[in-house]
Amino acid sequence: MNKDILEDITALADKEIRDKSREKVLFELIRNDEEIGLEYEIQTGIKSLMRERFASGTCPTVLMQKITSTLKNETRTRKKYNLFSSGYFGAFSNHPVIAFATVLLVLGFAYLYSDTFSDQASDLIKLQSGENNMYVQASANFSSIIAGKLLPQLSSSDIEENKKFLHDSGVEYLPDLPTPHLWKLSGSVVSECSGRKYAHNVYSGGGNQIIYLFQAENVSCSNKNELNLSRDLIDYLAGHSYLKVTDGENCSYIWQNNDKIFMLFANFDKEELPSEFISASL
Repeated sequence: MNKDILEDITALADKEIRDKSREKVLFELIRNDEEIGLEYEIQTGIKSLMRERFASGTCPTVLMQKITSTLKNETRTRKKYNLFSSGYFGAFSNHPVIAFATVLLVLGFAYLYSDTFSDQASDLIKLQSGENNMYVQASANFSSIIAGKLLPQLSSSDIEENKKFLHDSGVEYLPDLPTPHLWKLSGSVVSECSGRKYAHNVYSGGGNQIIYLFQAENVSCSNKNELNLSRDLIDYLAGHSYLKVTDGENCSYIWQNNDKIFMLFANFDKEELPSEFISASL
């Protein structure tokens, strides 16, 4: 997608387009181009969700200072990033990070949920920031999956077929594909960040229950140029079975197993869930 179009779509989602003729052209592109349409839907959907849930929240001074500083830096450098390399995921990930709402998502997403976290989980999640951060990526991906806007690149419940797809798509490490009782593997996705490929999987259960699993090597998670998890979180995972984060009916679990870190997101809360997946991945 053309860079100028991406910037205009971001501005349109932020209601910053003042030229009515340009606005008309952009909406025509949104109606006629699937990729551009999906980009607009995802940006407006995430921003609407943020406004609805956190309109009354107060942003702390230190976070606002960080957002302001980042905005100034992004205005100068005009960096952009890629989370997913193709398909629906490519459309989601290619938008510029200069827009205020996008920077707020990257820097403040976890903080805004802190009222529903335990204090320790809240403190650790607040530290996860930056466009490459594994938790920031996983949170955004899960929201888009639940909304039905992001689909697996491979739809299959066959373990070996999924492993082959991940390997052939460039994932260099050997991913764990746990198969706990009552949960069905639905498919896989491969993402790219800083030149490395990463494994993502989606599971389904009874009714509309969905599980999203993102896994990566420890060395990538601790590298500030790759998935860039905070040192405090990595140290916590080294000494605990897992970290649980809740948001209403949704929940996520983060754990470390051997040389990989796992992030599991679900649209329901079940106490046995982490042990089922952790024991199945051993």
